Parts: sequence; structure tokens; C-alpha cells
Amino acid sequence: MSEMIVGGVIWIACFIGGMGIGNGYKKRKDFFLVLLDFDRYLNSCVTNLKLPITTVIDQFVGERNGAEQAFFSAVRLSFEQGDKGVLEQCVARSPLFKKDKNTVVSYFSDIGKTGFEAQIALLKHHSAMLDAACKKAEKEYKSNGKLCYKLGFLLGMAIMILVV
Repeated sequence: MSEMIVGGVIWIACFIGGMGIGNGYKKRKDFFLVLLDFDRYLNSCVTNLKLPITTVIDQFVGERNGAEQAFFSAVRLSFEQGDKGVLEQCVARSPLFKKDKNTVVSYFSDIGKTGFEAQIALLKHHSAMLDAACKKAEKEYKSNGKLCYKLGFLLGMAIMILVV
């Protein structure tokens, strides 16, 4: 009887572990989707309205809540203070992989550093980078994220069978 309980606990632990890893891929995908929304919003505001970045962030954050709001509030603070360290700390707390964090830091670091025409060209370049990163994150979630759920379940079952 105790073997069944131990096996069940191991199965649940493996399944929860697989879910945790899979959720990391999902959060990364969702984070990139939000960044892509922000990029589109920023492009429309800069091109049409020529608004300052802090105003654009305020308007974008007004529609968001939770972790998204906290992230963009920290990004806004980094623009107000002109401190790249605040931006790097904010990105470090995001659900991104290390290689993705450099892309996001570079995206926000380049905003507002050049003239209008060069800024538009730079935003188009960064939009293409974000779009590619978002597609990659979606693809990895579909393959790796869902695989983690299934492997956690199957590994737990296999260990439970061996214990019992």
C-alpha cells in the first residue's frame, strides 16, 4: 500500500515538473506576443502621432494588467531615468531565455537614440527581429512545451510502475 502512495507522489511530482517547464515555454511565447503588440503600437504612434516614448508606454500600459503592466512600468522608469541598468533588471525578471533577453534589451535601448527617419528604419529592423523571435517562441512552445507535459506524465508513470 505504501508503495502505491510513494509511486503516486512520484508520478504527481514528475507531472508537475513537466508542467512547470512547459509553462515556461508558454510564458515566453506570451511575452513575445505582448512585445509584438507593443511594437506595432509604438510604430503607429511614432509614425503617425510622433509621441514621446513615455506617453506611448503609458497609453499601452493603460490596456494591460499584472506582469505586463509591471514590465512596461519598469521600462518607462528606465526611459525617465536614462538608466539602462533598470531596463536590464526588468528584462532579467521576465520569462525569457538568456538569448532572448539580449534582443529585448537591444530593442528598448535603441529607441529614441537617432533622428526620426533613422528611428523609423531602426524600428522596422527591430520589428522584423521581434517577429522572428515570436515565431520561434511559438514553434518551440508547440514542440518543446507540449513535449514537456507529455514527458512529465510518462516519466512519472514509468517511475510509478517501477516502484509498485
